[in-house]
Amino acid sequence: EEDIAWGMLRRGVDAQDASLRTQEIARTLKVEHLLERACHTLSFGEQRRVALAGILVTKPSLLLLDEPTAGLDPVASLEIRSLIEASLNKTGATCVWATHELHAVPSMATRALLLAEGRIVFDGTTARGLSREWLVRAGLSLPEGDSD
Repeated sequence: EEDIAWGMLRRGVDAQDASLRTQEIARTLKVEHLLERACHTLSFGEQRRVALAGILVTKPSLLLLDEPTAGLDPVASLEIRSLIEASLNKTGATCVWATHELHAVPSMATRALLLAEGRIVFDGTTARGLSREWLVRAGLSLPEGDSD
């Protein structure tokens, strides 16, 4: 609970308001059962959720996420992605989501940038950017017939 509320308290949010908002975001991210536990006793996935709660509770208008599902099993990855999408839908915040895991790209993503060797090779709609043509050009997929 202390970790989630920290950012609000540093911004001058009243302790009672911070506690209420912490409880609300904890329910939203399904971590309310962890509020009394020390962070070092949490699993990797639980730590990710608590860290995410600590960010989202401040109600940012812009969320920058670098590999938010890295190291998570497929179920935890899907769950984190769903929770982030629900939060973005609720707040209307903009999210920049950097990932190498193409299956983890949120379904609500409207724009994609593909990088190759530090350069942008594609900037456009997610549907087009995740097409085989552009994934091959970016070196993120093999051309047809090169599946060996």
